[in-house]
Amino acid sequence: MAGINRSQLLEQFGGDADLLRDVAAIFLGDYRARVEQLRRAIAAGDAGQLEISAHTLKGAASAFCASGVVEAARRLELLAREADFASASAALAQLEAELAQVLPELERAIRSAG
Repeated sequence: MAGINRSQLLEQFGGDADLLRDVAAIFLGDYRARVEQLRRAIAAGDAGQLEISAHTLKGAASAFCASGVVEAARRLELLAREADFASASAALAQLEAELAQVLPELERAIRSAG
């Protein structure tokens, strides 16, 4: 589990703490819906939706230097392209574990960004 690279986080937003807080608030408000989309896509065997949802979450997490989340989402993306739903559930569990580590760090980084 990689977490967030704190030394790069504010730099990723050009040193703009307000922008970091705004974008992080959007991510924190949206990630649950993205995870639920992933869960539904796996249950339905919908490779297209799984790939799109994983790609979206991967891009959002990359803004926060959350490499573990990015890698887990990338794995889900690849599994979607292969229609490997048997492995996708375990990959989703890994993604959720990465998110569980990152979310508190992200919340702390937001509070200390100002």
